[in-house]
Amino acid sequence: SKILKDLVPQDQIRLQSPDDWKRSIMALFIKQSGKTREDAKLSFLKIIYKWPTFGSAFFEIKQTTDPNYPETLLIAINKHGVSLIDPKTKDILTTHPFTKISNWS
Repeated sequence: SKILKDLVPQDQIRLQSPDDWKRSIMALFIKQSGKTREDAKLSFLKIIYKWPTFGSAFFEIKQTTDPNYPETLLIAINKHGVSLIDPKTKDILTTHPFTKISNWS
């Protein structure tokens, strides 16, 4: 159980039982066991590169203007623009592309 907490993100751990996590992790470990360290790194990067928050800088903010959003938010800034993220669920609430953001100067 302690090792599971080190391997699986906290917000994901409840999605499966500990035994199911163990089986899933072991199956993937066996599948990947023939890969070199460099192959494993490349495979990992190919997966996370597709995530919408890949390469983001994150900032925690408190917002007071929109009652539909939580008081505390995460802002993610990356090549796609600026995203507002719920810090508890990690859901992306909205994304504002840089092309749609007015120039402030």
